[in-house]
Amino acid sequence: MAYVIAFGIVLVLGITAFSVIAVSKVSKMDKYNNELEQKLQYSEHILRLMKGNREHEPVPVSDDYDRLTGLPNRRLFLSSVSEALKASRDRKSTCAIMIVGINDFELLEDGYGREVGNIILRHMSERIHKTLEGTNVILSRIGVDEFSLFCGSSFSYEDIVSLADNVMSEVERPYHLKQIDIVITATIGIAIHPIDGLTEDQLMKRADNAMYEARKNGKEGHPNFPQMLH
Repeated sequence: MAYVIAFGIVLVLGITAFSVIAVSKVSKMDKYNNELEQKLQYSEHILRLMKGNREHEPVPVSDDYDRLTGLPNRRLFLSSVSEALKASRDRKSTCAIMIVGINDFELLEDGYGREVGNIILRHMSERIHKTLEGTNVILSRIGVDEFSLFCGSSFSYEDIVSLADNVMSEVERPYHLKQIDIVITATIGIAIHPIDGLTEDQLMKRADNAMYEARKNGKEGHPNFPQMLH
């Protein structure tokens, strides 16, 4: 009987002599345990380096804010967008929702641990926030690995594309963890009001669909609009 270790699960693949069972099982288990111990030690080392590198500002304690990043959560974001859209409809102006999704974030957490993933998310939110300085854009964390932005009526179509490019450039810059650089990629889906929808829910759905369509078509890293898909 031979054993293969895959993500901590022992899979029985076949039948061999008893002596082979013992050797194969012990050898592969020892190798797996050694690799796991090395990975845990490496992640803990990175965390110690980063925790000594910066002090986190306190985040708002409220059901309307994300406790990790301090950004508005989905509920507050949608409420704010709803009010902004009402004003936009009165002025018959253009608005947009962007959804920024991190590609393969679960693999990053599998490799470095959840705490390192959280540090990356916090750094990313700060980078995006800095990109938005001087604008009236609403930034929110709406999911584990997703951020959403609402661009109000002061933005033209060209401004929206330019902003998406700037956000992407910041998000995909390497994250320096002292002795290692972590590089991630992201995908942005964009929905324009009133072309792609009239309500916040319609726009969120279209932006989300645009993001996943871009991933499916291998367009990660490039802003994607629903109207470009047809």
